[in-house]
Amino acid sequence: MAYQLIVYRHPNRAWAVPRVVDTLEEARYEALAHIVNSHDAADTDDWAQCEVSAQHIPQSGGKVGPLPDGYVIEVRRLATPARRA
Repeated sequence: MAYQLIVYRHPNRAWAVPRVVDTLEEARYEALAHIVNSHDAADTDDWAQCEVSAQHIPQSGGKVGPLPDGYVIEVRRLATPARRA
């Protein structure tokens, strides 16, 4: 099952470019990578909670955030397999 990963600055979802990955594990990894790359040492507790949330995105999909930097990570389960170019 493929998943669509959308990262956007809340509430400006319109400019977000979705990314399609093949598995839930990849979606969780990409979400976690965004969080780690955006991490601000001053907000350690808030970021740590976001990391836990990203690691537990359910198979049905879900959202993480808003993150301390204002971004939201949305994961959607797609009905069709991912298409590769």
